Amino acid sequence: MQHAGARDEKGNPIIKDFYGSPLTASGKPYDDMLVAKFESVYTGSGDQGSSMFAFNMEQGLPIMPEWLFFNRVNARARKGVEIGPTRLLLSLSGGHVVGNFSPHEAFAIGGTNSVRGYEEGAVGSGRSYVVGSSEVSLWGWPSKLSHRDAS
Repeated sequence: MQHAGARDEKGNPIIKDFYGSPLTASGKPYDDMLVAKFESVYTGSGDQGSSMFAFNMEQGLPIMPEWLFFNRVNARARKGVEIGPTRLLLSLSGGHVVGNFSPHEAFAIGGTNSVRGYEEGAVGSGRSYVVGSSEVSLWGWPSKLSHRDAS
């Protein structure tokens, strides 16, 4: 059960942000929702590289007529491959929300789990997203040259 809303620095409820956008789906100072969650995670720890797949789903259950009804799905996949002294890491994540949901339930884009170099949510937020990335690491690359003391 969630009873979610926003408050200002004095603790007073607020329903719109600085730009005039609503902070609740209902237009009231808070939204009520009963949420059922399911998550499944696979990690292939026995393979040469690293692999992972995660799927989660949240369902808003409208037990009362004013409660929110939504379905939020999110999936993440990662695969690491070693090729000689090089390691390649590929990742893909995405999600979508259907139904009536609070703005705080939107997907935040930015931060270490999506777009590095940005704060969490600094790139944007939305009902749907897809983010893909790849990284290359070189093993055994000298981090700094050593020197000998001439004494």
